[in-house]
Amino acid sequence: MFFVTEYFIDQEKYYFLILLHINIALFIGGAAMVATGTMLIAYFKFICGMFKISRYETKQTQNLKL
Repeated sequence: MFFVTEYFIDQEKYYFLILLHINIALFIGGAAMVATGTMLIAYFKFICGMFKISRYETKQTQNLKL
């Protein structure tokens, strides 16, 4: 993706600070994407574990002899 930004400063003079700003923004965006993906994986594993527990409990109640 290409974002056009307008810096109201001399871009030749502050080239390295602009480059630093872009790199920091990309790092923060990438970290947010990785964190979101990690949370989704954790939620998926949690849901699978809850279904496994409920399946076990359902089998146990079906095997009861009343």
